[in-house]
Amino acid sequence: DLIIVYPSLIEEEGKVYKHAFETQESADYYLRYGLRELFKRELKQEIKYMRKNLRSIEKLALLYSNIGSKDELINEVVNLSIDETFLYDDKPIRKQDYFFATLSENKQNLLMNAEKVCILLETILNKQITVYARLSDDDIAKHIGASSDIEEQMAYLIFGGFINDVPYKYLQQYPRYLDSIIKRMEKINGAQQKDQQNTKLIQEHWNRIKKLVDNAYATDCFTTSLNEYRWMIEELRISLFTQELKTKIPISIKRMDKAWEMYKNL
Repeated sequence: DLIIVYPSLIEEEGKVYKHAFETQESADYYLRYGLRELFKRELKQEIKYMRKNLRSIEKLALLYSNIGSKDELINEVVNLSIDETFLYDDKPIRKQDYFFATLSENKQNLLMNAEKVCILLETILNKQITVYARLSDDDIAKHIGASSDIEEQMAYLIFGGFINDVPYKYLQQYPRYLDSIIKRMEKINGAQQKDQQNTKLIQEHWNRIKKLVDNAYATDCFTTSLNEYRWMIEELRISLFTQELKTKIPISIKRMDKAWEMYKNL
């Protein structure tokens, strides 16, 4: 029988190997990590400088301290800055000459992108603290259905490793997602019944997403469709709980159902 394999790279403890994968999705997923490591090797001096000069890193580390250590944070910022500078192009890097062309073409943007990442993270982590502070207030805590839904939503948004796990284009939407949560809590006392109805409306999709995210690594499920379906729920939450904040895409329960059918049939 003919066996089709997909060549790629795999990174293990700082070493990069060629590796053949059974699916294109897996090959593409691991390629990013292999290439990231190769870029790090070529950028030793720049990364050394960047690690020492990251914008407001002490403040960021303090905001991040309930998630992980300062070192973990710095590593994640470095990784994301490299990804954003060299690896978020539509055309994957598969040839050596293209690798070096990408390196020389984009090298000068690395520190600027690190600055952008730090500014975004400061916004996200400050809003995260506001959310958790409000959640512990008695007037929010008494709404058990809403507060437990928000706690769960936050656990799937912000966790150890989220800076590298979440594609940057969705990470850039986090301030909106968090603003929506804050606004939802601000108005819940006058809209408890509506809040309960909306929580029920999203439950089926939310349960599916939790299951998909929890099993993503185990099932080699690194598809863009999972990402799209997963982040549609955050837009749906905005449209239901805080209509005054505009959604990034047209969204409804019907569209979510349709996306799920498409995802299932892949």
